[in-house]
Parts: sequence; structure tokens; C-alpha cells
Amino acid sequence: MFDNEIVSIEKKTINKLIIRFIPFLFLIFIFLGGERFMGNFTYSDMLNELNLPLYWVGLAFGVSTLTFLIFAIPSNIIMHKVGTKIWLPFLILLWGITTVLTGFINNFYQLIFLKALLGIAKAGIFPGILLFITYWFPKKHLAKAFSLTFIGSIISFLVIHGMATLILRITYGSYIHTWRWIFILEGILIIVIGITGYFILRNNPNEADFLKDIEKNWLLEEMEKEKNKREEINVFLNKGVWYLIICYILFTFTFSVSQMFIYQPESIISIISFVISIIAIVIISYHSDKVLERRYHAIIPMGLAFLAILAPMFFNIGIYLKIFLLALIIIGIYNYEIMFWTIPAGFLKGKSAAIGLAFIYVIGSLGGIIFPVIFGNITSMMLVNTPNIGFIAWNFIMLLLLLILTLLTAFMPRDINS
Repeated sequence: MFDNEIVSIEKKTINKLIIRFIPFLFLIFIFLGGERFMGNFTYSDMLNELNLPLYWVGLAFGVSTLTFLIFAIPSNIIMHKVGTKIWLPFLILLWGITTVLTGFINNFYQLIFLKALLGIAKAGIFPGILLFITYWFPKKHLAKAFSLTFIGSIISFLVIHGMATLILRITYGSYIHTWRWIFILEGILIIVIGITGYFILRNNPNEADFLKDIEKNWLLEEMEKEKNKREEINVFLNKGVWYLIICYILFTFTFSVSQMFIYQPESIISIISFVISIIAIVIISYHSDKVLERRYHAIIPMGLAFLAILAPMFFNIGIYLKIFLLALIIIGIYNYEIMFWTIPAGFLKGKSAAIGLAFIYVIGSLGGIIFPVIFGNITSMMLVNTPNIGFIAWNFIMLLLLLILTLLTAFMPRDINS
């Protein structure tokens, strides 16, 4: 078979995989990302109606975080054993059912029980999707697969905000409070996605009934070649895995802080910046796959985000430049996560990949849970009467985080990045 024929088969196969799987994964990421913003529309009214003190809701979220931490790795191991076709739709269904039932709660005990179930369900979805993509996409196509999936998370704010606002208008004055409708209707959509997943997903390329034989054989051969180049490792003792965990802890903290810069009140600025960012991120990802390089494709956009945050401190920024600088921040943050996950997905295999991806994700996520609370309390105590200085302090924190994360990635050991 000639080289140009192989390239043609490769292109057709990857395009079919993208068309088959990515829209489904994209939808999941919209709702996963949207969970960050649901509280803006639901929890204040929930507290008022159920007469719950704020610290009880905090306790419920603590229980959800605990089950999330406990069940992430076991969930990925189960998925590796029983297959994606059953396990991932099951987790999504559990997530959707739990969300619907949250719309019917009447007391704290029901809330804490459902939050515990929600933690179990969501613990396995993100690392499970990462693992699924490694089953189907060769290393030289990982960045594009991740980027097209992660775009769902990038636009989640706009989608979920729009959906919640629409529900608010439709259900205004309804006997059932709006916050209940938001949980119920969102949960129903997630359930539909979960059911659809059973018919869309396949466990591995051996079950690729939507590919021609020649395409299926090419994919199986490529995945087998890559499998033979990798080794099973003890992820808990591997220095490379721990290095990646440190990077991801810093990233999740950076991501949490970045939200105050990314989501601007002037919606038109955000929308234009997000459109520019999505196009740029896809281009960067395709180029990264083409040259099979990850590190510089992560740190260069991150460096530009650093400059974009620094610029308003020294210059007056007009609306057009503001759109451009906001786009640079969005690109730097979201592109980094895409490039980051191509690295462990590129050298872990089999059970090591199932455990390693979940282990990095669950430990790294602590940065986004713990650090904002610590630094938020510190800045609140120190700068309670000087909000402008407080914002400047967060600017410097963000710049420091970007600098440290960029340096850590730049000096990443080559045996991890290769």
C-alpha cells in the first residue's frame, strides 16, 4: 500500500471517529463545565425556600467532594474492565437522575444524600472520557480530539447561562419554584444524553462497526504499535506522574482564579473573545498533533495570557484591545489543559492509564477546591476595606501562578514530554 493511500485511510478513519464520538463528548462537557455556574441560579433560592443555613450547603458540597475523591480511581478501573459502552452511560444516567431528584428535595438530609451520589457519578466521568479517547485516537491525534471535546467546557457558561435564563422566564410565577425547574430540566437533558451514549459508544476499536474493514485494520494496527511502545507502570510511585500532579494542582488553582478575568459582565465582549479563542485553540491543537509537540504549544499561549493580564496595569485598554486580551487569557488557560492531558495520555497504557489519568485528575483537582478558599480568606481579611487593592492583589496572584506553571512546564522532564 502506497503512503498516500495510508494517509487517505488515516484521514477518513479519524474523521469518522470525530463525527461518531466527539459531538456526544462535547455535550457532556457542556454540562460538566456548566455545573460551576448552576449555583448562580439555584442555591440562593434553595436556601431561602428550605430555610437552610449556608454552612449546611457547604457541608453537603464537602460530602460531594469526599465521594468524588474516593470514587474517581475505582470508577476508571471499573470502566477499563467492563467497558465504556456500559459504564460511562451509567455514570451519566446516575448524574442526571441525581440532578432531577435535587429538584424535589425538602430538607438537608435529602440534599446531602444526593450530593454524595453526585460526587460518585461525576468522579468517573471526566477521567473516563480521557481514558475513552486514548482507546480510540492514536497519539498523533490526541490534541485535536481533546480540543474538540473541551470546547464544550469553554462555551458551557454561555449555554448554561442562556438555558437557565430561559427557564427563569418561562417558569416565572409557577407554583414550582424556578430553582427546582432548573435542576429537573437540566437533569432530564443529562439523562437523554446518557441513554444516547449507550447507542453511540463502543468499548474499543475491535467493535468499530461504523468503520470499513480497511479503516478498522489501520486503527487496530496503529493502536497496537503505540501499545507496544508503552509500559505498565506503578503510577503511585512514578516520578513523572507526580510531576504532572504538581502541574495540575497549580493549573486547577490558576483556572479557578482566572474565572474572575474570563467571565466579563459585558456579554458581547465575552462572546467575541470566546469565538476567537475556540478557533485559535483548535488551530493550536491541530498543529501540535502535526508536529507531535506539546510543551511549547502549552507554554507559549500561557506566556501570552501572562502579558494579557499585565498589559492593563500599564496601558489604557480600548474595547477592541480588551476583546483581544481577553481572548489571549482564555486561549492560554483552556489550551493548557488540552495540551496537559495529551502528555499522560501519550505515555500511560492499559490499567496504568485508567489509574493514572484518574489519579492525576483527582489529586490535581484539590488545587481548584482548596487554594481559592485559602487565598480568598487571606485577601478578604487583609483587604476588606480596599476592594481595588484586593483586585490588584488577585492580578499579582494570577501572574505569579502563570509564571510558576509556565516554568514548571518548560522544565518538564523530557521522558514525560517525549
